[in-house]
Amino acid sequence: MDGRKLDALFNAGVDRIACDIEIWNEELFARICPGKSKWTGRQRCLDALLYVARKYGANRACSTFVVGLEPAEDFLAGAEYLASNGIAPIPSIWMPHGLPSIPGTVTADLDFFRKIKKGLAEIYSKYQCPPPGELGFNVCLCRDTWNHQDDLLDVRVRP
Repeated sequence: MDGRKLDALFNAGVDRIACDIEIWNEELFARICPGKSKWTGRQRCLDALLYVARKYGANRACSTFVVGLEPAEDFLAGAEYLASNGIAPIPSIWMPHGLPSIPGTVTADLDFFRKIKKGLAEIYSKYQCPPPGELGFNVCLCRDTWNHQDDLLDVRVRP
């Protein structure tokens, strides 16, 4: 991880950098993303994200996780770690489009997604880390959660 390369991107005018961790659970990550695990590595991604957050400020770095492959608790632990360090976590829903399921992964049912949305709403609210993007396939879960965090957390405004 060479911070000068990241600095060059900011100097060229970017306002955010994404480095996708994909899966927080290290065992599943090594099994599902063997090439990325071997050649890029989780620590290299974390180092880049932390560098950007520390040098350029909160919410200038973000990372996508593929939600639906690992237990909700693992994703939420990763999202909490990133958000607590000024990095916006972005969930992207696993959609295998007819492919067989991956052995050893979770079955993402309605309760799973309720847990993800509530936990993510708590993290977004606590750390004020708005996800990038407004519309589209890869921002639907994070933007919807951000926009409706008060409802998800049952925050009531009282007169």
